[in-house]
Amino acid sequence: MIGAYNISAVYVFTRAGAIWSQRQKLTASDRDASSFGAAVAVSADCTTCTVGASNVTIETNADQGAAYLFGNDGGTWMQRERLTASDGSAYQLVGAAVGINGDGTTVAAGAPSISSVYVFAGTLPPALKLYLPLVVR
Repeated sequence: MIGAYNISAVYVFTRAGAIWSQRQKLTASDRDASSFGAAVAVSADCTTCTVGASNVTIETNADQGAAYLFGNDGGTWMQRERLTASDGSAYQLVGAAVGINGDGTTVAAGAPSISSVYVFAGTLPPALKLYLPLVVR
């Protein structure tokens, strides 16, 4: 997968032998998904991916941002969810960085402007919000 945030898309490629071919172009279900594709993460089992779009306006919150969750159903990627911060506000930039665990059940979405990471674990709103710097001992 290759993110193309300047055109708000993610391109999916597959390989057969030494040949790479474009298989699909992913876009967000909402029309104004600015910066969609700036960050992309794929689960280890290749059944789920998350795509960041840090400049998305949520309600009236400019650049609040979001992470989009896609599932691979029979070789076709389909959008499942748009993940947003429950305490969202303007200019949080949620989705500037994204991560996903091995089986696609937990998503992390960075919000650098507020030094935080939102963790979505199968439920909305986020189950956990981490503030950075994070000190682990």
